Amino acid sequence: MDRHDIKNLKNCFPFRFGTTSYIIPAGIEENVAILADKVDDIELVLFESDEISNLPNRGVLDKLISLKERHDLSFTVHLPTDIAIASKDKKVRKDSVGKCIRVIELMREINPFGYILHCTSRKNLLRGESATAVSAGVESIRKSLREFASADINPEIISVETLDYPFKIIGDIVSEEGFSICLDIGHIILGGYPLDEYLNRYLEKTRIIHLHGIVDKKDHRSVRYLDDRLLGKLIGLLKENTRRRVVTIEVFNEDDFYSSVEKMKEYI
Repeated sequence: MDRHDIKNLKNCFPFRFGTTSYIIPAGIEENVAILADKVDDIELVLFESDEISNLPNRGVLDKLISLKERHDLSFTVHLPTDIAIASKDKKVRKDSVGKCIRVIELMREINPFGYILHCTSRKNLLRGESATAVSAGVESIRKSLREFASADINPEIISVETLDYPFKIIGDIVSEEGFSICLDIGHIILGGYPLDEYLNRYLEKTRIIHLHGIVDKKDHRSVRYLDDRLLGKLIGLLKENTRRRVVTIEVFNEDDFYSSVEKMKEYI
């Protein structure tokens, strides 16, 4: 397979076809430059800590904007994952919301298609805990989502991702507060949750979909490991329900990306 000859997947689906900014072992700018003529959207995976950060500086932002304009490209932005907006500790929760808002403000200039948000706490109070602990975590999430909305941010462009707990715990709150959903197909399958139920219940509110396979109980692998019937059904639903969406092949190396591309060619 010629890894440079896959331009035919751009603008080929009833959704914006994308992948992550970590396909080659280099920075965001280099990845976007390599991928810009191959996909419709690139998920910028951002992180920030006291020790290390990959938040783009002025020069990188300018190059991203230039690549976006030249290649009819869009961006989704994965907000930092070392946050705890479900924490019952008020300071931890507010600091987490503040970190995400700072990233959103930084990235406004590239006008992302959307942002991906993890609703978690550091002790994961939404899985395997008492009903009281879960209730407290859910209430913290409600407060956090309202703080996003009060910061002059359109909640619809923030997609709350399905993680390793039943999404029904927070699904109604996400909808009530006006946020959209990121359906992570790999997470749903790995967690043993009913995919058909998730699609029936949440697809209409979904702006971003993450696709990746599972090997030996490890996710974020090539989509060639996904069941053919499952993948065919999903793409069929997206052809019928033509809301503007991004579908991201959420993998993090060349082998998984290019084998995913070969698989997706079957569904053009």
